[in-house]
Amino acid sequence: VLGAEYVRYADLTIPLACWLFLSITNNFLGVQTLVARGYKQIYSRCFLVSIVFLIGLNLIFGYFFGAMGVAIATMIGELILTVGCLTVIIKYGLLKPTNNQLSTEVE
Repeated sequence: VLGAEYVRYADLTIPLACWLFLSITNNFLGVQTLVARGYKQIYSRCFLVSIVFLIGLNLIFGYFFGAMGVAIATMIGELILTVGCLTVIIKYGLLKPTNNQLSTEVE
């Protein structure tokens, strides 16, 4: 229906769909967990590391693999942010409920 041009780029949707899933996950891990609990500076550092990797991977993968390389580099950059956020969350035990979450009594 969409023609040969569409088929030529259809494979790009695979790494970009993974990137979409990881970016939504990173919103929960980074913004709604780390930033909300006062770890904004650590989240910023994780974000910066992922951006540096993303730029480097875009240049390398884009040169060798074209659009598919850029799509894969984008996915890997987001994966690096996911791993960074998860590492911080596990290291600081942020998955444990806080005292406010433990007290469910209604007065």
